[in-house]
Amino acid sequence: VTERYRSDAYRARLTEKAGDGKIPSEADDDLLASLRAFLDLDDATVETIHVDICAAAYASSVRETMGSSGIILDEYREGLEKLQTRLRIPDSVAEEIYLGEARRKLKELGDKAVESMMEAMKKETEAPKEGEDAGKMNMDARVAITAAATQLVDFARAAKLTIEEGDQVIAKVNLRGITDPKSLKELYKQFLVECFQSQGE
Repeated sequence: VTERYRSDAYRARLTEKAGDGKIPSEADDDLLASLRAFLDLDDATVETIHVDICAAAYASSVRETMGSSGIILDEYREGLEKLQTRLRIPDSVAEEIYLGEARRKLKELGDKAVESMMEAMKKETEAPKEGEDAGKMNMDARVAITAAATQLVDFARAAKLTIEEGDQVIAKVNLRGITDPKSLKELYKQFLVECFQSQGE
C-alpha cells in the first residue's frame, strides 16, 4: 500500500472522529493510535493531518475557555495543554491558534474600551440636567475610562500576552491594524491623565 493511500485512510478515519470541530473520545484516541501503528505513518505526516483536521477543535476550545472576560484560569490552561497533546497539535501551531484567539478577544475588549471612552467623554461635555451633579458626572466618566483600559491590561497579563525583557515589556499581540489608531492613542492619553490625577488626589 502506498504512503498516499495510507495517509488518506488515516485522514478519513480522523475526520470521522475529530472533524467539524469534534473532540475524539479516549476510545477514539486508542483506535487512532492503533491505526497509526498499523499504517506505519511517520510523525511528520501524522502531524500535518492532525493540524488540518483538529486545529478547529482546538481553536474552539481556546475561545470557550477565554469566555466573556478572556481570563483563563490555571486549571483551564492545563486542560488546554492536555487537549493539545490529545489532538497532536504541535506547540508552534497551538501558540499561533492561541494568539489568534487572544487577538480576537483583545479587539473585542479594545472596541468596548474605546466605546466606553467615547461615551464618557461625551458625558463630560454635556451640561448637567436639573438635579444632576456635574462633579459626579465627571467622576463617573473618569471611572469608566479607567475601568475599560484596566480590563485590557488585566486581560493581557492574565492571558500571558506579554514578555518582560529587562526593563521592556513586549506584547505578543496588540491592537495595531485592527482598531482605529487615533482612538487607541486617545484612550491611552485619557488613561494616563486619570492615573496622574488619581496620584495627585
